[in-house]
Amino acid sequence: MEWLKGFLKEPTGELQLALWTLLTGFIGYLGLRMKSIAQMWQCERMKKSTARMCVRAVEQLYPNLHGRDKYDKASASILEILSEKGVKLSEIELEMLIESCVREMNNEGDLFWREIEQLKRIANGLEDDE
Repeated sequence: MEWLKGFLKEPTGELQLALWTLLTGFIGYLGLRMKSIAQMWQCERMKKSTARMCVRAVEQLYPNLHGRDKYDKASASILEILSEKGVKLSEIELEMLIESCVREMNNEGDLFWREIEQLKRIANGLEDDE
């Protein structure tokens, strides 16, 4: 027991080496976790931006398609682009991404038309004053 008390009172080379080894291991672990989180975040951003791009492209390229046909075109495009980059996507995740992008586009369209209506009212108000 005296040996342990003496060992802890005055850190020796072995104790310092052990502490530095533990600290280095811990820092290495934190670095790997941060890298993993950054890669996961980047992958999610890639999925969202790819889905947004494909949904908008299908809307522009195939105006005569509706409903399920547009969904199929968008999903095929998304899956092809992401598979080329080695990103996997489940069916439910794909469906949620597409629906989210469609909702976002509809909201943007609604905002656009509301702004147009507001500009028309302003223009009509200005015309009435003249």
